[in-house]
Amino acid sequence: MTEGAAMRKIISLLVLSFVLIQLPQEVSAATQPKAPQIVRVDVTSPTKVTVTIKLDTAHIKSIKSIQYSIDAGRSWKSTTKTSIILTTRPETTYAFQIAQQSTSGKRSVVKRTFSTGPVLPGFTVQQLMWSDEFNSGATLSDKNWVSRYCGQSAANGGGTCYNNESQYFLPSAISVHNGSAVITTTRINSRPPTGTCLGADCAYTSGRFDTLGKVSFQYGYIEARIQMPAGEGNWPAFWMMGTDIVTSGWPVSGEMDIAEQGGYIPIRNSAALHYSTTASGCCDNHLYDSGEIYHNQPLSDDFHTYGIAWTEDQMTLYFDRVAFWSISKSRIRSEYWPGNKPYFLIFDNAIGPRSGGFGGLWGDWAVARMTIDYVRAYRVNKQGSVYLG
Repeated sequence: MTEGAAMRKIISLLVLSFVLIQLPQEVSAATQPKAPQIVRVDVTSPTKVTVTIKLDTAHIKSIKSIQYSIDAGRSWKSTTKTSIILTTRPETTYAFQIAQQSTSGKRSVVKRTFSTGPVLPGFTVQQLMWSDEFNSGATLSDKNWVSRYCGQSAANGGGTCYNNESQYFLPSAISVHNGSAVITTTRINSRPPTGTCLGADCAYTSGRFDTLGKVSFQYGYIEARIQMPAGEGNWPAFWMMGTDIVTSGWPVSGEMDIAEQGGYIPIRNSAALHYSTTASGCCDNHLYDSGEIYHNQPLSDDFHTYGIAWTEDQMTLYFDRVAFWSISKSRIRSEYWPGNKPYFLIFDNAIGPRSGGFGGLWGDWAVARMTIDYVRAYRVNKQGSVYLG
């Protein structure tokens, strides 16, 4: 055998050895289990969450171990279950992770973030369905909100600037600062370059924004954290109306005032359900029922939470998560209960007429601010839906 032939034989043997060495690894790769899947996260209550995972059962023998973490991977626990029950804290966001180790040493990690809700007397709050924390920069998110001018078309957020109100609603009066939406209400001496006055004497500019055409809700616990404006004449509100107002009109659409505060009684929060005695028409068919609660300090001094626990055939209103009033289908003075359909959300600060409205007579102030820290919607008692568009 020549020297060249001997060298070719050695190279052939080396190539064959390399192939034989690689073959078992290729077979192992073919049987490598797929990464686990997080099928669902059920927030049963603020203190109990069930996470359901799915494993690659076709290659289950190749899975060496499963671990999970609820603190973004800082600590881990082993499990052999595909339904993992977690003990949680209320109002906490968790960075949940599942880590799978295969017999070949490969590690796969999948992640899911979820938040628990508040403890609410009388109801069980479950998963967060939707929220706006107002971290969108300097302006409202146009995915969620429309800022309104005065105008009484139903398509304009259900219509704005009724009740002889004395303000121009201007989008420029609404801003976002440090994670809060702010409505700035300003006393003016001359008409602004834009906007329409629908009252007898509009001496203020202010703001109104809502989710009509963007987001709507049916059932759940809906809560906003708000610092109300200070000063007599202010008429701030966090409220909602049925999305069918565009086709059915008011009061057939229904209106729920979750938080309505008159500046001349700065320690009072009130709520009201407006509804109809007929299937159509306005406005002699209008009725409403209301409730109120009094705080020991003006509501403009600090932030407070205002919420509604809304389930089929009933609505319960909360101030700082204390229930103060409820209304139900069996208690209204009409057969036309408006509460079993989608509603959209509204924030505004109006000013009543000079002669006095819900906010009282005009006070001696130049600027007032309504500040909304967040608005959140959770499932409650296994009920709650969010509709986009």
